[in-house]
Amino acid sequence: MRTFLAPYRFDIKNGDIEKLIDSLEKLKTGFKDDKSSLFFRVNSFERHNQSITGTIEYGNYGNDENVINIDTAAITKHIKINESALKKYHFFFEFTDQDRGILLLERRGNIGVRKIFDQGIKEKIEKKGGKVRILPITIGLNKILEKPLKKIVIKVPFLPKEIDAKLGGIKVENVTGVDFEFVITAKRNQNIISAIIETLKEQALNKKELSVGVIFDPNEDISIFVDDGNFQRTVFINRTSYRSWIEVPSDKSIFEEAKEFIKEITHSEECMQLLKGDAIQDE
Repeated sequence: MRTFLAPYRFDIKNGDIEKLIDSLEKLKTGFKDDKSSLFFRVNSFERHNQSITGTIEYGNYGNDENVINIDTAAITKHIKINESALKKYHFFFEFTDQDRGILLLERRGNIGVRKIFDQGIKEKIEKKGGKVRILPITIGLNKILEKPLKKIVIKVPFLPKEIDAKLGGIKVENVTGVDFEFVITAKRNQNIISAIIETLKEQALNKKELSVGVIFDPNEDISIFVDDGNFQRTVFINRTSYRSWIEVPSDKSIFEEAKEFIKEITHSEECMQLLKGDAIQDE
């Protein structure tokens, strides 16, 4: 499964690195989200001056299921509804100021840990009278779009009539939560790719809503895959925002990749503006 590092900014009201460390220590006993049947715990972490690196373990619970040996089909373990198979994810905090900085969270395929990680950190810090925000950040859309394109994936909430008409009588119901993806590869569709990229560059430059609605639908989500040196970068775009993260070849290189990614982010104009932005306000 492909591994990514997703970037966020964080700030802590009435808090600092010591308060965050205290919260991470308390999260070693675990945090449950009963509504989503999710569990996570901080596995281990280390402090390096103004940085914190560590791992969490994360998984679902509430299912009655078997674990099998895929070679023999023999059942090797039965997971009960109050048990969870935990996967390990890395995290990296870099304080750029006393109460704020950059956070990188590992993703595995389409699975990320930001929501439950955010919930757990907030609960512990708020008990100490503080508040914390963890918000997605991205840098240099135009810079990213200059890199070699691999493909573009457009996801729309319903099947376009032009394609529906060519399905030979097959009826596809437009059900809430069902999306349709259209993959445009760079090798054979340079005209379409170039038009999409130029449109997005113009919109980003003029701070317009980011959309390529002329293709299929104004409410699509777009994923752009580019080559960035030794790894792949993915940009996710909807009408009002975009995000990007980098692909990491393996766990063995994740610490070096994270260090370089943090360096890139902290030296970007976009990130500096975000980190200097408004502090958390009282509600």
